Amino acid sequence: MKKFIFLITFLLIICISAQAKPGDVAGFYYSTDIKTYLNGEQIHAINIDGETLISAEDMYYHSFAVWWNGDTRILEISKVANAVNGAPPEVEPFTLPVGAIAGKYYETDIKTILDGKEIKAYNIGGRTYISAEGMRAFGYVVDWNNDDRTLKIQSAERAGYTYTIQLLQGKSQTQQGIGNFSLEYTPEQASGTGDTDYFDLKLTHDGISYLLSIQFYQNDGLFHSDELQNKLKECVSSGYGMETPISPKEKYDYINSHVKISINGYSPREIQVIGGAGNGHRDFYFNFNDIPKFREDEIESVLVSFDKDETLSPHPVEIQKNPDSIEFILPKLKKNPNDFIHTTFHLDDYVMVLFYESEKLGVVKPRLYLMNRTDFSFTPDFLDEIRTIEGYNYDKLTVFDFMYDEYKHLKFCCSSPEKSGYFYIDPATKTVHEIQ
Repeated sequence: MKKFIFLITFLLIICISAQAKPGDVAGFYYSTDIKTYLNGEQIHAINIDGETLISAEDMYYHSFAVWWNGDTRILEISKVANAVNGAPPEVEPFTLPVGAIAGKYYETDIKTILDGKEIKAYNIGGRTYISAEGMRAFGYVVDWNNDDRTLKIQSAERAGYTYTIQLLQGKSQTQQGIGNFSLEYTPEQASGTGDTDYFDLKLTHDGISYLLSIQFYQNDGLFHSDELQNKLKECVSSGYGMETPISPKEKYDYINSHVKISINGYSPREIQVIGGAGNGHRDFYFNFNDIPKFREDEIESVLVSFDKDETLSPHPVEIQKNPDSIEFILPKLKKNPNDFIHTTFHLDDYVMVLFYESEKLGVVKPRLYLMNRTDFSFTPDFLDEIRTIEGYNYDKLTVFDFMYDEYKHLKFCCSSPEKSGYFYIDPATKTVHEIQ
């Protein structure tokens, strides 16, 4: 018996000592002729066991934030809306034959997090590589083209899969609604029946799931559809106002007996309703992902109804667009796919727009405009004039600290790598002046 126990202990010691440790060789990576693109620009890639991996550190230049915490040994990667960290580094092609061993990869104790969730990672000579194909599970669009041997990765928002579409916009009410509604929406027009003027309705897609939000606002006079709200409360699966829990199937069946949703002709069956509330508002969120994913420009029709009354005649539904909103202003200034609005500052008669022009991913040139709120015309770029001043002749300037003084002058601070100073814009003359 003692010999048996000794043998087991000896074998356990051998197994423990044989476990791989950080820094041990784990395998080989191989050369590849596949060109991999992340958000439109090529990124360095390697091949391990037929899988394409990209450099996590280089993602910093492709519209991602990358943080390393040496204490916790965690590498965090998170997508950001716009790339401003400089041009992606040039990719050196492999000189070895395709499939040849290009180097070793090593065991690592580093935990790699992508957008809040852990992703498998490899240590290649002290640099971290993650699976390109594995990014699909995080909501990224990953397309393989066998003809030209390219792999293209895009974050969902850059591929057009994250958006919010305003389907209904409530109007102030003085009497109770009838407790049902229907909406037929296309990008060109919309019509509805019942209580369509009693709440806001939005369709949101986050790259993975759809969310239809029905929101009643007390301050906007939209708390007058008690019957409809009471019916919606019966649909709540989780969150605020959830009644006694029932099985998911029973809840799905109940929701589907009252709610009809269709996007481009596809109707979900597994709809979860999340209740929400706040100061002066009551919300119901219909979440589902059991229909195909559509980009915003692919949305042709949306149908939504709750206990639809077939005897009611549809009436036109109009959405008032805010001319001061980024969604209104951006298309008027945008020249390149990566252009974006950094800041807007609202004056009495104008909207100041700090606009970032980006001809190449990661490389930006700020521009400063005033938009007339009456005729929506734009001034020339004020920063181009500032760039003629000694010490400010740089493409990339930092503009901040906006103020509006008693003379109706827009003041701001402008910094270059050399100097920093205050300027003001006179809207009446549309000129910019340095404050000495």
